[in-house]
Amino acid sequence: MRTKQIFMTAMFAVYTLSGFAQLKVDNTGRIGMGTNWPNPGYKCHIAGNLLCTCYPANPYYELRL
Repeated sequence: MRTKQIFMTAMFAVYTLSGFAQLKVDNTGRIGMGTNWPNPGYKCHIAGNLLCTCYPANPYYELRL
């Protein structure tokens, strides 16, 4: 039983340390989304797709990157 508990604790630690944060703010205030290490050259670093909208404004604008 003790071996199983140690194994499960180790697996939990590996899983939580290896996963990426959904939102990360570093000690200088830079924001990273989809990454644990925001690019130091930018205030906001987004890894992946980006969708910006002004919903429900009229006229409706949308920017996809």
